[in-house]
Amino acid sequence: MLLLFLVGFLFEPILDVMRSSRFRAIGQVFSTITLILILFESGGDLSLSGMRQSARGLFGLTIMSFISVIVISGGIVMLFTKLSAATALMLGAITGGTFSTMCSVL
Repeated sequence: MLLLFLVGFLFEPILDVMRSSRFRAIGQVFSTITLILILFESGGDLSLSGMRQSARGLFGLTIMSFISVIVISGGIVMLFTKLSAATALMLGAITGGTFSTMCSVL
């Protein structure tokens, strides 16, 4: 992502090569390629035996972080909106489901 930021900063304000309207179209392709490279690089060092060894500890951590995200985001939603507890916790579960995906990319 830093590479994408640097290229965008270099092309428009510094070199004046491309306008932002044109860069948005190219930026989507460039960001997809960048994401593929990041995921490929992180998957290249994985081994099946290492994944089996760390699976037990990661399972507990995953469940605890999912429940924590449900409770925290549900509590924030109940605090700032007039939604019921069930609806707020449902929204927390939706947020918790996507939380691990966002963290793994970062």
